[in-house]
Amino acid sequence: MWVFARLDETVLDVTVSSLAGFIAYLVGEWFHASGVLAAIACGLVLGGQQHVEFTAQSRIAIANIWGFIVFLLTALSSSSPDFNCGVLSRPSRATTSPGWRR
Repeated sequence: MWVFARLDETVLDVTVSSLAGFIAYLVGEWFHASGVLAAIACGLVLGGQQHVEFTAQSRIAIANIWGFIVFLLTALSSSSPDFNCGVLSRPSRATTSPGWRR
């Protein structure tokens, strides 16, 4: 958290806080631990300390950026047929095989 105490600009706060999760994931994988758990732990620490380390303007900007990222991912997943229940829309082999009876 010492990095955020030295940053004075909102853009740098947003950039470093966004990269922190990815860096935590890579460090976790480098040490052959769970990168996902490292990224979750990083998010919990940043979320718990955000009122101490970030200004109100930085917190609003970070919330807006992540809200937009969630919106984009939701739009992509609902518009693409590959992401939108593609497995459930195809019939399985068990119901279409000639040996299957009711």
